[in-house]
Amino acid sequence: MFPAILGLADNWIFAAIALSVAITVICIFYGLIKWNSGAETSPDSETIEWVREEDQIDEEF
Repeated sequence: MFPAILGLADNWIFAAIALSVAITVICIFYGLIKWNSGAETSPDSETIEWVREEDQIDEEF
């Protein structure tokens, strides 16, 4: 009966809107928890060597 008060006479429409809001809230919390979680990794030795080679090539030009 409550969904009809809001103008949502069909229960499927109410369920779709409620699930959309729930998924949005879950995604926001997930994003807040995972924010900057991958920033602590350091570059591997291959990447460091590649950057050195690129710098050396740039200096030659």
